[in-house]
Amino acid sequence: MKKLLLTTALLITVAVTAKSASPDKANTLKPALPVVKINDQINLSGKMDDPLWLQAMPVELTYEVMPAENTPAKQKTVAYVLYNHDYLYFGFRCYDSQPSAIRANLSDRDKMFGDDFVVVSIDTYNNYQKGLEFAVNPFGIQGDLMMMGSGNEDSSYDMVWHSAASVDDEGWTAEMAIPFSVFSFNSAAIQDWTITLCRSLPRDSRYLLSWTMYDRNDPSWLGQGGLLKGLEGIKSGKSLSFLPYIMMEQKGERSDVSDPESPMELSKLKARVGGGITYSPGPNTTINAVINPDFSQIESDAGQISVNSTFALYYPEKRPFFMSGMDLLQTPMYYTRTINNPLFAAKINGKAGRFSYLALAADDRNTSVIVPGE
Repeated sequence: MKKLLLTTALLITVAVTAKSASPDKANTLKPALPVVKINDQINLSGKMDDPLWLQAMPVELTYEVMPAENTPAKQKTVAYVLYNHDYLYFGFRCYDSQPSAIRANLSDRDKMFGDDFVVVSIDTYNNYQKGLEFAVNPFGIQGDLMMMGSGNEDSSYDMVWHSAASVDDEGWTAEMAIPFSVFSFNSAAIQDWTITLCRSLPRDSRYLLSWTMYDRNDPSWLGQGGLLKGLEGIKSGKSLSFLPYIMMEQKGERSDVSDPESPMELSKLKARVGGGITYSPGPNTTINAVINPDFSQIESDAGQISVNSTFALYYPEKRPFFMSGMDLLQTPMYYTRTINNPLFAAKINGKAGRFSYLALAADDRNTSVIVPGE
């Protein structure tokens, strides 16, 4: 009997905030930043020298929230926000009394969080359950994460957006252009989004400067941000992507292993074909499907000690197909790595009102799950 297992999971969660007050009521108490719409695209040079930035309302990051709690910021930082039909733009002017102390390295994506950097967190639904974070260091190196309402972050969540930065005698500047297509949001004609604007300043200690104050007794980091008000005429839009692949394999060995001059004996050429498709019919729904997927190019797992371990080893999920909707699979009840080598898999996840949902089905050819009677 074939050792095939059809794995199906359906998870439905209710969005509840980490604060006792409802989000709608709490939003009335938040500081607000009206955002200006522009008709043109900003040229990202990293120097904030595009005249369009003059239309933005400046907002200063006046508070140090770490290590001190809501004290005056040690360095001046001014942020700017604009948007057009396609992009949400952020600009930062980071003044520094000692520009030579600015810490910046040319590094891989998501490896720049030991440097100076600015970061924006965005919660499009204002329910404080999850948000997207976008960070840039003084060399324009990007970092992007998914933040959960509890403050936990997932650095494997990568998006396509644009950034540039530049260092000068006054400090440094950074620009971001984030397409609305990376966000999911409701269909309201006028959108108000929860955002945080922060600057990380590593000196004798690591200082975090913020636009808004933070209460350390409040478990919700996202819930203590401000409101970006007045986004009009924006659409996430439909999107369709298809990623096929073909792999060829042929093995060979010497006909006489003791004779290095002996001819090679080659095996038959083997081909493997597969691919994946991602479709978003609207801003709140994503459909993924793969057939004969190839995960061999994914970063390998770090080694773990398995001797005398009380619990089974846990490996983080890195396969792109399983990453979408991972915020709904944080419970130990379901572990996607048990789907080991699927012949095909399909998934739909999205949001309807205050409900988030995810359904996943996979035909696994090498499952670690023991099926009684098999």
